[in-house]
Amino acid sequence: MIKLYFQKLKKFSLNQIIVFSAFLLWFLPYLILFDDGSYRIHDNLVAIVSQIKILIDNHLLFVPNNYAIDHVLNGTPRSSFPLEFNLTIFFFWLLGPLKSYILERLLVAITAYVGFRMFLMKYVSSDGKFTIIITLISLSFAFQPFWPYGGISVAGLPLLICAFMNLRNGKTGWMNYLVIFYYAIYSSFVLIGFLSYRDWE
Repeated sequence: MIKLYFQKLKKFSLNQIIVFSAFLLWFLPYLILFDDGSYRIHDNLVAIVSQIKILIDNHLLFVPNNYAIDHVLNGTPRSSFPLEFNLTIFFFWLLGPLKSYILERLLVAITAYVGFRMFLMKYVSSDGKFTIIITLISLSFAFQPFWPYGGISVAGLPLLICAFMNLRNGKTGWMNYLVIFYYAIYSSFVLIGFLSYRDWE
């Protein structure tokens, strides 16, 4: 039994073992503690959680943008709340606040790791050297304290840049368009520094 285990282990590269072990150790506290864990109130309970819960519980997801929602400040327009076509809203509706938070922590970290590693492997060190260093750098980026309810606004930028670079170089595979679509439905332009036209007035 032990010999069979080590035979299977040999099939995995050192990179794969490092990545799997790092993600397991990083995600283990969420699995063990779950609702007894420590979660930030700022930007979660005081903002996005209450906003999404108001929209879902009162069936206000698809109302017009100028519709006044009386639950906040005696009438806040729907446009001030999160967009309805967003994966964060879907996860919240499907799993509830805590499970969606944990799932998004994992999903954002995986996206950050894959995107950063892909970018480095294709456009920085395409000769296949320094794979261990690239793996460690990608992991350090993946484990940054990204805000889960912000989606992949920042964490997904390397993956998005990689997709655009592929298209620029004539690689018009469907995966590049899927990455762009994934970023569009799981990010916020406000969180990456885009300003509305009102900010220029």
